[in-house]
Amino acid sequence: GGYIDEKGNAELQSLVLRSFLAVPELRHNRNTYYEGYNTISPGGGCMVEDYTIGADGKITVVPHLEEGEPMGQFEDDILLGYWHDKTATGDFAGFRKVQFRVESVDYEAKTFVMVPRPNQEYRIAKGMKLGQTGNFTNEDRQTYIVIDTRYGNNCITFYEGVNEWDAGEAHEVSWFGKKKGRRVQGIDASKYSAVLRNIIMSGIIFQVDQITGKSVRVPIDKGAWVSGEKYG
Repeated sequence: GGYIDEKGNAELQSLVLRSFLAVPELRHNRNTYYEGYNTISPGGGCMVEDYTIGADGKITVVPHLEEGEPMGQFEDDILLGYWHDKTATGDFAGFRKVQFRVESVDYEAKTFVMVPRPNQEYRIAKGMKLGQTGNFTNEDRQTYIVIDTRYGNNCITFYEGVNEWDAGEAHEVSWFGKKKGRRVQGIDASKYSAVLRNIIMSGIIFQVDQITGKSVRVPIDKGAWVSGEKYG
């Protein structure tokens, strides 16, 4: 069923940990897999190592940090997390989204105080992961990237200017891939592989004729001919 040799090499069927796993390297058939919904942001993410809830409902969080690792949270950061919802009988009922606003940060004690989104049912627990998705006042922390493969989506989305709880279409400055069911200016955007805004590009552009299969150069209007200028 399991084996550990004299050099500490182990082979086990499964492993359950109640706190955390600290390793210098993780291997999974030399491929790395991420599931569902992943966020890249200025504040990154943190894991709740410990917390206390005050009489005023404010939550003081001790994030899990390695030795010498700085705090990644700033005042007015918007934090996103998920907790495992259960039915009345204790069965798993899916994941529920929760959001918090960072009210203050103590960089010496390496703790921060956060408050839940108003009128939101929430849970907080040790081991919960919180990702930063925008900031209410700091413009430098209002950008982030989402990789989404849920619910038929398959896209990378770039967000800017996110200064509210829920990022809207106006914050999605561009994306690559498919957003299921989305329309842009009446066009079914799920049929296209890129939606971009304010593009600067160089080089040659080709279009492929859907009927003949031939590639055709896209012409660029260079205006009226002027003696001495180069034209292609």
